[in-house]
Amino acid sequence: MELALATHDPLFFKALLPCAAQIPHDDALKLIEIFVKYQFTLVTAFVSVANQITPKDRFMFLDTRREISESEMERLFRYSNDDESTRLVIENLFANKSYHQKSNYLNYLMCSISSLKKK
Repeated sequence: MELALATHDPLFFKALLPCAAQIPHDDALKLIEIFVKYQFTLVTAFVSVANQITPKDRFMFLDTRREISESEMERLFRYSNDDESTRLVIENLFANKSYHQKSNYLNYLMCSISSLKKK
């Protein structure tokens, strides 16, 4: 893990995927922050294995990416109808954010509603 953090080499990050669930929360967040900008597919795989990443942590993806597709959102998020997630999305929709960030939050909201209707 230290090599991935120090070198920012995607090969080291990829090697961590099988043990992502055992990486401490703070270190997992550091890894995500480093690799989210240019290794998004690997990061989504990492997040799907890393149980310590909370729903609130996952919202940082909506701020760091220019546009997240519906399929990427489905891999990143486990949509739920909880009050805290809804509050965070609505707060961020009305916050001073860029167009792309607000677009991601709005797309998240639409995907979550669509997902809940399917259940």
